Amino acid sequence: MCDRRSHGKCRRYTPSRASKGVGKTTTAANLAATLAAAGYDTVAVDADLGSASLGPSLGVEPGETTLHDVLAGEADPVDATREGPHGLAVLPGGTASNTSGRPSRARSSTCWRRSRAQTT
Repeated sequence: MCDRRSHGKCRRYTPSRASKGVGKTTTAANLAATLAAAGYDTVAVDADLGSASLGPSLGVEPGETTLHDVLAGEADPVDATREGPHGLAVLPGGTASNTSGRPSRARSSTCWRRSRAQTT
C-alpha cells in the first residue's frame, strides 16, 4: 500500500508473513480503506498471485486484467486497477487459475520500479 497526502512523500506498508491465516489480508484491507477514508491517495496491491483475496475483501472483483498481467508485461498497472471504497485504488492479484505462467524476477522488478515512479 502506498499513501500520499502532501509534499510528494509516499509511504509503503507491506503486511507479510509466511504463515497462512494470520490476518495479512484483513490488516491490509482495513489499513488501506482507513487511509483512503482519511483522505490519503491510497493504492492497495494484492501481490499474492496464487490465492489473491485482497480485492474481494474490499468489495472489488478483479477484471480481465490483474497484477499477474502487469508483471508478465502484458498490461499497464492503470488498466488493472479498480476503484474500491472511499476512492481507494486496488490492484488485484491473479487467481490460481490465471497464474500458471509466473513472470520472471527481472520483469517483476521492472514493474515495481515503474509503479514506484508513478506514485512519487
